[in-house]
Amino acid sequence: MGWIQSHDTIWEHHKLSRFCVLTGVCKAQAVGHLHGLWHFVLRNAWRDANLEPWGDAEIERAMFWEGEKGRGVEALRKAGFLDGFVVHDWVKTASGLVSERLYNEKRRKNGVKTAQKRRETPAYKRERESRVDKKENNYSQEEIDIAEKLKAYILQNNPGARVPSDLSAWQLDARRMMRIDARSKDDILKVMDFSQKDDFWKSNILSIGKLREHFDKLYLKVSISPQSPKPLTGQAYIDGSEAKNKKILQGLQ
Repeated sequence: MGWIQSHDTIWEHHKLSRFCVLTGVCKAQAVGHLHGLWHFVLRNAWRDANLEPWGDAEIERAMFWEGEKGRGVEALRKAGFLDGFVVHDWVKTASGLVSERLYNEKRRKNGVKTAQKRRETPAYKRERESRVDKKENNYSQEEIDIAEKLKAYILQNNPGARVPSDLSAWQLDARRMMRIDARSKDDILKVMDFSQKDDFWKSNILSIGKLREHFDKLYLKVSISPQSPKPLTGQAYIDGSEAKNKKILQGLQ
């Protein structure tokens, strides 16, 4: 909601008297017409008070003029309230309002840019992760499946690999991938399949955290690959149980 200054000296101002003589209206009505005009400028042309884009007819509607067509605008110009189509001394009289609005406008734009930059910083990402981490302690079946499948793949590629028995940290990273990074389970599993089939990446993706870190690179490689990665086959070991590992791999593909 905008506002303008309205000084009590307006009632005795020579311009107001001149306007009343030209239009035949009383001072109270003349002040109402002027405020209607000024409020219109406040809403639509507050930067420079140039009303040329609206024209005379719209100016008279803005000032709630109901008299002879064209007489209201003519009186505004002859009395000195309008310089052509520009409200007289608007920038000078309303300089405080104009400056404040320009300042706030710039601040809002800078605020948007600052917020966008902030979302790209590591600190903001850590903050988001912290909020996600605190939401709940129980992991979903999807998060558990993703962690267990990567463990199964790693042990299939290298039965002697050192993998954690407690996968809660991996499950947490899986949650972050889905809730913060907006990755779908299908995309995560597709990228995981590729990484554990590729000779280079299978020796580098040894945790869900690493999968998350290199996800974009891997996703692009999967996208340009001539064919989708084939499911892994063969024996693998999880906690010494071949049957359990085989069930995980077959059930999640």
